Amino acid sequence: MRERPVRANAEPLNTLWGAVIPPREAACRPSLVCTLLTVLLLLASPIVRGDAATDAKVMRAVRGGDIQGLESLIDQGVDVRSPSLLKFAVDSEQTGVVQLLLRHGSDPNGWITDRYTMNPTDSPIYIAAKRGNRDILEQLKEHGVKVDAERPTDSTLISTPLLCAVYYGDLDTAQRLIDFGADVNHPNQRGNTALLQAVLVPSDRQIKFVAHGANPDVANDQSNTARAYARSSSEVSALIDAAKPPTTAQRLPPGGAEELLNIQMVLTTKRLCDAHIVGFQQETAAAYRRWREPRAVWVDAIERSPQFQAMLEQIKSQEPSAAAAVPAQQQRHGELESTCRGELVDEYEKVPGAAPDLGLATPEKTWKRYLEALRTRDRRSAIGCLTSTARDKFRPILEQSTPQQLRALADAVRSFALTGAKFGNIAEAAVSMNSGFGGIVYFENVNGEWRISEM
Repeated sequence: MRERPVRANAEPLNTLWGAVIPPREAACRPSLVCTLLTVLLLLASPIVRGDAATDAKVMRAVRGGDIQGLESLIDQGVDVRSPSLLKFAVDSEQTGVVQLLLRHGSDPNGWITDRYTMNPTDSPIYIAAKRGNRDILEQLKEHGVKVDAERPTDSTLISTPLLCAVYYGDLDTAQRLIDFGADVNHPNQRGNTALLQAVLVPSDRQIKFVAHGANPDVANDQSNTARAYARSSSEVSALIDAAKPPTTAQRLPPGGAEELLNIQMVLTTKRLCDAHIVGFQQETAAAYRRWREPRAVWVDAIERSPQFQAMLEQIKSQEPSAAAAVPAQQQRHGELESTCRGELVDEYEKVPGAAPDLGLATPEKTWKRYLEALRTRDRRSAIGCLTSTARDKFRPILEQSTPQQLRALADAVRSFALTGAKFGNIAEAAVSMNSGFGGIVYFENVNGEWRISEM
């Protein structure tokens, strides 16, 4: 599985909305560029309480490992407790200088509140682990370094040295931090652990590294866990489950992550239909019970989640107001009723583990069914050829078109052919029209059934 960003619409088992993940920030790797950046920060930060000449002497002494020169400057009253100065000494791997600075009051945790520190990659503990300098790590430990310390930041992902190392895929540094005492299950202020963060990246390499020894069921402040986030991908979920077997309630349904998302969709739509379509709940009670019974484990888990309960409250608060425009309100109600009595009722009739619909077994067969449904004015079958996202877009067009317009849409197509381009479970086809124009149609394979996702 290739490394990729998290989809914004990924929905874990115990949440109905995907996490919004901040963009990847550039890591400062120990290199000539980073050394120059460190020097620039030193020039901008209050290294000593002296003049520029004194600052220059201090920097030269640190860079050159001049212990005697530094001691002389300290004897003259120069304050060497700047967090930036300690960081520079660690980055320069001047073990004796680091020891001297720590002995004279330099705080190994000063980076946490230092305004010149950008993120944990600038902390002495991270730099020492990156360099693999065990002597300096031991000195920092002797002087009370907090290996799991967190710097307040807008990012929920890179607030501790270990989280930062995992986020950037710097696993050698991560391993040294763990060997040095970093707790792989330590949650940051938002409750995110290294494993949860690895799932959010996500990358097989990071997940495999962190998963063994980590607890995938530690919840953050949004009541989400690494295992729950992993449920949006069958591949990622398998990595988590291999490291720590899930309970019955934590297992994916037979249809995998896609089936789990479908269960969430059904439960959400049902609540809307029950709340806004008069008599719908009573009319479909028996069908819903038959649908729910083989899925009870996953339905119960979703319904118990705080996010689902919050969603129910939101639905209750969305009752139409008296001031709402009557025509617009009637149109929305009509669209919802069509969804409830069409697609939702169809979902109730599906049997878990049933063989895929052979009429949707290939993109060609799906396209053929779609055109036939247009020609016969079978709106329900036409909508059934679309993915849930495509239905939201094209349902109004299909439902508002006259029978003659639907047939004209089908008759306007001259040719259809797959282009051969595939993107995971997405296939591409080219369609030409009798008018001379053409376009591209995309199909998505969900549980062995190809449906139109965009056109």
